[in-house]
Amino acid sequence: MTRYWIQAGDTTSGGGSVLGERSGDGRPRWARIGDAVHCGMHGMTVIVTGDPEQRLDGRAVARHGDFCACGCILISLSQIRSIVELGTDLIASPHARRG
Repeated sequence: MTRYWIQAGDTTSGGGSVLGERSGDGRPRWARIGDAVHCGMHGMTVIVTGDPEQRLDGRAVARHGDFCACGCILISLSQIRSIVELGTDLIASPHARRG
């Protein structure tokens, strides 16, 4: 299944959000291992898992379903908006990052 990359502003299973600034063109920045997260249940934490094959600035990119140090799961808002159930198959947006 496609796992979308996490961006600043995406949410967590604990009701929090991924922190970070926007890129130079105004889009949210991609999140990576070590980036800060404000967890609604546990306070400040960091991202601890990511895609070992996809790196930005030397750090693994975080994906939908990866974890924060507090144990909460990262949730990509793009993943939620783009997945469409068709019978038993899941079809994802063609713009999805593979992982």
